[in-house]
Amino acid sequence: MPKMKINLGTPASPNWVVMDAKDADTLDGKHLSEIQADYNNKIGNLSNLNTTNKTSVVNAVNEIKQEQVSHSADTAAHGIGDKSALLTTNKNTIVEAINELFTFANDGKTGVATVVGSPATAGDTFSQLVTHIQNAKNTMATNLSNKGVSASGTEALQALANKIANVNTGKQVAYGNTNITIPPFNSGSVSLTVPISVSFIPKEVILLLNGWITTIGGGLDEVSLRYPLLHRGDGVYLNSTSASVQAVKYGNIALSAYISSFNQTSITLGIQSNAGHQIATDSLQCYWLAIG
Repeated sequence: MPKMKINLGTPASPNWVVMDAKDADTLDGKHLSEIQADYNNKIGNLSNLNTTNKTSVVNAVNEIKQEQVSHSADTAAHGIGDKSALLTTNKNTIVEAINELFTFANDGKTGVATVVGSPATAGDTFSQLVTHIQNAKNTMATNLSNKGVSASGTEALQALANKIANVNTGKQVAYGNTNITIPPFNSGSVSLTVPISVSFIPKEVILLLNGWITTIGGGLDEVSLRYPLLHRGDGVYLNSTSASVQAVKYGNIALSAYISSFNQTSITLGIQSNAGHQIATDSLQCYWLAIG
């Protein structure tokens, strides 16, 4: 069997041994072809790599690393967008920007709750704070209306505050006169509107009537409706005995008048007759007095 001399050491520290020629390509008892097969089994077949570069494991890993770096830099791919476009002061990270927004909103709620006071608290939602403010506005409007100042909860808060100066702590009086026409009607009643103009909400009104009523049919008769004084206050009749004042009778004909309602712009007047004939008048003079 041919022999070969092989250095199993290093050039600096040679270790020459003599061995059979057939064993000259072995390492740890394995031939080179066996060592190559073990290497391929451990690393795998490079052609099966999913990377574009399949020349070596190192090149494949570098390709993956570059893809990861490019993907991280692409903010649109993560649905984040350009952080420099954030309206927050802090633009470093999304977390820091969100925390800034939370602090801003929480400070805002605390400030509003402090100004509004009970029952509002800093723990309320913005919707709950809106409800507290609206309730306060509604209460202000109701209190103003009760004091004779027209107000609504839909008005601006400052507008309601300004109206407090319009509250009159003393009596308010307005008066005037106008003429109205009674349309023809038979026995029963007719409702008439006496226009007035009052800047405050009246609590009571006094109405003085002056005129004649003509009956038509069975002869022309005139019934006096001169100077009946009607008085009504805030939903309650203030006449001594009833809601109406009876005019002067003429024979069997009797007329009565009454105030059914009133507000800042009108007094609703009712005229009632027991006549079996048609009643009519050209004009009825009305003197009114409103008290707030």
